[in-house]
Amino acid sequence: MRIGLMDRLPARVTALQPGPVSVQVQVTLPGGDVLCAVVTRESATLLALAPGVAVVALPLTPGVLLSTGGVSPSAETRWPATVAQLAPGPLNTLVRLQTVRGTRIHAVLTHAAVAELGLMAGAAVEVGILASQVMLAVPADAVSAPDANASVAWARAR
Repeated sequence: MRIGLMDRLPARVTALQPGPVSVQVQVTLPGGDVLCAVVTRESATLLALAPGVAVVALPLTPGVLLSTGGVSPSAETRWPATVAQLAPGPLNTLVRLQTVRGTRIHAVLTHAAVAELGLMAGAAVEVGILASQVMLAVPADAVSAPDANASVAWARAR
């Protein structure tokens, strides 16, 4: 299976908070950054999510928010970071970021947002990631996926 996402972050499940329909999943990345995702209860069961399970967190770039000036984004995950590089395109700008703990992640912003935030390489920012915009994947051999030929079983955050 091929997935067209910029960031694939290896992690381990560190906590689960079940609700009536969904489960908030907390994962910890190798450098210590903690990321939250929300998946359906059915997906959490299908993926056999439990503390200690290895996963790949797949944040969607539209769910990666940036702020400056001491204002924190309204998101379940918040990390201090530095702008590593700006890559302007015809429609928007790809912003490459590195958190203080070493996690590399990307955001896509409009040119106007980049200008309004005063972003440039080396600028300090606060990264916010919406839990509803994080997918989780586990190796297919770790779950009993209905499609035995799939190389990855995944659950879209809800």
